[in-house]
Amino acid sequence: MRIKEEIEKSGYFWLPSTPHKKIPGKLHIYDGGNIELEVFGWLDESDEAINSIINNKREIGRILGFIEKYDNVTLNNCYYGNTKNFSGENGEIFTAEINVRQAYRERSINLI
Repeated sequence: MRIKEEIEKSGYFWLPSTPHKKIPGKLHIYDGGNIELEVFGWLDESDEAINSIINNKREIGRILGFIEKYDNVTLNNCYYGNTKNFSGENGEIFTAEINVRQAYRERSINLI
């Protein structure tokens, strides 16, 4: 895929199974078709999900999001790349790079 300019959009992202659990992140789309999502926090905080990441089972499936300019996005065939934990005075911060195979955008329409 060829694009004129690389795309970087901030937003909130969540799993279809946990729409109430939105975390901040940045979506990057690079010339050549590589798509990467950088998230700040756990998409799924269940023990099972965290243990699967620790044990290198990195498939996520589908992620939904809402990005700058009021666009909804659907990210398909996602899996964890690099993950990091940082400990500080105020607790632990988890960041992850998620590789994405397909991204779809749906522009929201504001009728007011």
